[in-house]
Amino acid sequence: MGSSRLEVTWSSYHMNKFFTWGNDIYLYEVRSSKEHVKQSDIIISENTCARLLATNSNYRYVKCIDIYPKSESDILLAVGQANGKISLTTFGPSVFDSVGLAGVELSPRYARQCNAVKWNSSETNLLASGYEKHRSDHSILIWDVTKGPSDYRLYGNYSTFVGVQNTEYIKPIIEIGLSDIAHSLAWFNQSPQVLVVGVNNKNLKMLDIREVSSGVYSQATKAVYGVEVAPYDDNYIVSFGDNQIAVWDTRNLDRPILSLTQSKIVSKVSWCPTRRNLIGSLQKESSAIHLHDMQQSVENNEPSVLWRSIQPGQNIPLTSFSWHPKHENRLIAVSYLGAITDYTVFERMTLNWSPSTHIVWTYGRRHLKLISDHDKIYINVQDLSPKIKRRAIAEYGLKEQLWQNGEICENATVALVWQWLHLSKSLVENGIITCPPHIKYPGIRYVLGIDSSQSNTLKSEAMYVQWHDITISPARDKALQLCGWKFHMDPNSLERIEIDEAYSRAAAIAIFNLKLRLAIDILKKGAVRQPPLAIIAMALSGYTTDKKSLWRELCATTRGRLTDPYLKAAFAFLVDQSETYKNVLNETEMLIDDRIGFACTFLSDVDLIEYICHLTDSIYETGDISGILVTGANDESIPLLQKYLDNTGDVQTVSVIAVRTFSSNIVHGDVVCQSWIESYRSLLDSWRLWVQRAKFDILLNHNKIPPQQVYISCNFCGKSASAFMQEKIRNKAKMLGIQNNDASNYQGLRILHDEFTSCPHCHKPLPRCAICLTNLGTQSTYFGPEDHKNSNNSIQALKSAEYSSWFTWCQTCRHGGHADHLLDWFKEHLECPVTGCVCHCLSLDDL
Repeated sequence: MGSSRLEVTWSSYHMNKFFTWGNDIYLYEVRSSKEHVKQSDIIISENTCARLLATNSNYRYVKCIDIYPKSESDILLAVGQANGKISLTTFGPSVFDSVGLAGVELSPRYARQCNAVKWNSSETNLLASGYEKHRSDHSILIWDVTKGPSDYRLYGNYSTFVGVQNTEYIKPIIEIGLSDIAHSLAWFNQSPQVLVVGVNNKNLKMLDIREVSSGVYSQATKAVYGVEVAPYDDNYIVSFGDNQIAVWDTRNLDRPILSLTQSKIVSKVSWCPTRRNLIGSLQKESSAIHLHDMQQSVENNEPSVLWRSIQPGQNIPLTSFSWHPKHENRLIAVSYLGAITDYTVFERMTLNWSPSTHIVWTYGRRHLKLISDHDKIYINVQDLSPKIKRRAIAEYGLKEQLWQNGEICENATVALVWQWLHLSKSLVENGIITCPPHIKYPGIRYVLGIDSSQSNTLKSEAMYVQWHDITISPARDKALQLCGWKFHMDPNSLERIEIDEAYSRAAAIAIFNLKLRLAIDILKKGAVRQPPLAIIAMALSGYTTDKKSLWRELCATTRGRLTDPYLKAAFAFLVDQSETYKNVLNETEMLIDDRIGFACTFLSDVDLIEYICHLTDSIYETGDISGILVTGANDESIPLLQKYLDNTGDVQTVSVIAVRTFSSNIVHGDVVCQSWIESYRSLLDSWRLWVQRAKFDILLNHNKIPPQQVYISCNFCGKSASAFMQEKIRNKAKMLGIQNNDASNYQGLRILHDEFTSCPHCHKPLPRCAICLTNLGTQSTYFGPEDHKNSNNSIQALKSAEYSSWFTWCQTCRHGGHADHLLDWFKEHLECPVTGCVCHCLSLDDL
């Protein structure tokens, strides 16, 4: 490839072609790497390669190039050279030969270096060029490539001229900037008669070629190189000078709206054509392209910039890059060594995670990508939110029986917690465990008398027994029942463990309860489904109490090869000689209730207390939610549940456990509990699970009377006009001598009726129903004398009215009546029932 390829440009209208130039001009075509690749093809990315189509070696001193901006099958280049000539050239025969453009040369009056050429994108016959300084010539020339010497006509006040030796040349139609230097130039897109030029290393000029003499605006700046107009907005221009990049607003050129200082001298800047307000810049001897993303600032009118850099290809200094005109955020870069890289800039993603567990992010400027909770990626991510939503829909935590919630949670450990809570509650309700009213779910620490509310009351006697039933103290017995170890009272409890095919656990528990024959029988039954258990049963059958036996020695050395934690613990128990049972108690893969049950059976009081305290510290540290068996459902379990929440994010479980098991004082008074509950309520609201939210609130406030939220005031005195106050009515009835079964005192009932239909403070009548014209505050019909004779309970008839008699009124016109009357009215009418009122009360409900 050589080191001569120092510049690169995508073709404006040929989406898969680009060209590079240095001493020679090369045209390439981009192909997919999956297609047939020739040996000469250049790999420019993981998916693309470049194939050389043509080479143009006619121009050795190329300084600038611009591609003809008209959609044609062939490519026409305007090549500016060091001698000042601008050559219109193609890569071989083309359609431009027939119109006489190929091979045309445009020359200034005096030879000097051409610094810039630029086709007009709208009036494609116009070509602007910028030159070095000459005292007798202009630096900015505008050419009409369709006007030859024979049909040249005058533009403005500029006359034709005759070249050397009377040979006629194509002449510029406009000449600007006598004795100036034009460093760079660019046409505006929406105003094609206007161009911006960087001149004399000190000015940025805007020129209107329709009125050159008056249409010039100049601004002093040293950022006169690489002038480029934003593709989407003529209001913004970018240029650079030395190590400074300037962004200008053409509506006010007094100063740049952005000045970006770079660490090195800038060699190129370019607007991204597919992304608004994104500028790419390249510094000399740099392998990275810097991206400047202009963002409109909210606090002030000046924009802010998000800056980052990308490194296409290897760590080799780049000489040029070019944005693809159509493909989003795609560019091509070339290095000093001629290495070409096809690179796509990945956008900063705007990531959103919806309450419905959909992940949405921006993919470029026109697309969004979505992952729903049904996508397989959620299985790999193991996100808990879809599980929480499924549980909530299944009314997790709302089931009447606590153990039923464990069947919904899809987590074995949490399911065991719900089963234990159910067990603890039943033991309290059956009177097996006695505790204060505020403790409904006591834990091991409470039963053993070592929690924070009690002094140590555990007293046991050491007993040495042979292989038969174990007798223990009452406190330990209650603790064992909390752990589910009721084997001495319920022989069928092990069979329920076997149903779950936990044969090793059932056998180990039988061994811990000194029932070796039962353990062997369990393993023999389990061997039908799990054949290796037959070998374990055979090994157990050789048990001997001789501490020096070969059986003990062999079991002690081979126990570590077992993978099942219960079998390892069982053999550790059988061969233990120290009676500390550390190998059993430290088997953390065993369920916590089994470890506690073992400790309550075999440890002394001191060791048991020490073990429970150590276990408590461990569960607080690890956040093992099954440790609620130790603490109980009280304030001591709050740090445990918080740690579990920190580890898992399962705010649902901690919230429903708190609401279902904690006392009302803790639920409504503890700040941590309130944060759990409010978070879960907000989560249900975001999922629009209104029914589940309502049921959860009912559980939350089942012992809490909600405050009154609606008040009806009297129109006359302004005080509360609540007609029914239970205690006042009863007191009034007693004053009138009306007994519950007295239907004869009709006068007293009428007085009570008046009490209902008038303000209890000023005794003014309440408004009337717009339909039946009866005063509000009581039912629309009352017991008359005949009714009272047939009534068995007159006072009951005066109790709080049902919904049909509630106060109901329009929020707009304020007219109303009894609820059932208004419902009947609006079945056939739209307007208010009050004569003269034209309010369409019914239609207002749809607003």
